[in-house]
Amino acid sequence: MLRYDPYPRKSLVDHFYAPEVVLRDVASLQAQERGDFAVGTYQHELKRSGREAQLHLCRSGAVGDEIIRLTKVVSLDNQNSGLKVRYSLADLPPDRPVHLAIEFNFAGLAPGQENRYFVLPDGSRPGQVETEQELAELTSFGLVDEYLGLAVRLEMSRPAGVWAFPIYTVNQSEGGFELVYQSTVVMPHWLISAGASRQWDVIISLDLDTSRAESKHRDLAAATA
Repeated sequence: MLRYDPYPRKSLVDHFYAPEVVLRDVASLQAQERGDFAVGTYQHELKRSGREAQLHLCRSGAVGDEIIRLTKVVSLDNQNSGLKVRYSLADLPPDRPVHLAIEFNFAGLAPGQENRYFVLPDGSRPGQVETEQELAELTSFGLVDEYLGLAVRLEMSRPAGVWAFPIYTVNQSEGGFELVYQSTVVMPHWLISAGASRQWDVIISLDLDTSRAESKHRDLAAATA
């Protein structure tokens, strides 16, 4: 049951895989990194303008035998509760595809409950937050926790494949060793054929909806006033 993560389970972790890699390979840590970006150091600069702050991150690194440049700009507007991230890739190989996967980790969700689930663009629910998902051609993907009153939605400016799977740790209890749910990984991914331009970009928006939680808090405050 033990799997040792080769990097911290955070968000905006950049992976480059072989084109044929599938969910099973990634979830089991059998997918070999073709790039050195997941654990690489990025140059960074923080900029502020009016109500918006931007963090500019860039890095040149190896993907196979190619050196490519990746730039991502994370924007936060103090008028809303979301993040916007623009990814730009340059110096891509013109004659073969590059497989980019961007990892997000969402914790604080309880597994095994019907009111904690994924949401697709058409409103359907493909499964609970601890289930494995391998989906194609999506422009948005959401996670909902009705009990806490929270909803998270990723929106992509380019249709993406999406992998989702749970992260467990191993715990020793009176009953023996058991798996303990920690978080859910969501990875939009693209097979990029840049061609002669050798460039590619995408915008990812991460929106957090707390309106249900705020409504529950107001109702509780009114009931106890």
